[in-house]
Amino acid sequence: MNKPIFLLIEATANPEFEFERQHYLQNAAPITARFGGTHVAGYSVEKVLEETLEETIEGEQSPDVFVVMSFPDRNKISALFCDDQYKALVPFRDKGFQHIRYSICNELV
Repeated sequence: MNKPIFLLIEATANPEFEFERQHYLQNAAPITARFGGTHVAGYSVEKVLEETLEETIEGEQSPDVFVVMSFPDRNKISALFCDDQYKALVPFRDKGFQHIRYSICNELV
């Protein structure tokens, strides 16, 4: 039995482009589901700590949210990002978020 692969999403909304962000979120969800993506959890970021456990340096961008998605395998994640319907949403994503970063993770055994 294969263990799921997780896609961690770190994002900061761009308040100037709320329409674009909402358009992306509403339309990306069903596309993601087609590739087996399931929302596991979402977290609002309260504070970012550096390695020294001090607060983020003033002026640095910290994420608004972390989202955890589960996929059946890493090929499904690759296929999602290569999908033409998803690629059509990328301009909305790029306007709707000031920052977005994706990390592919395995569960530790």
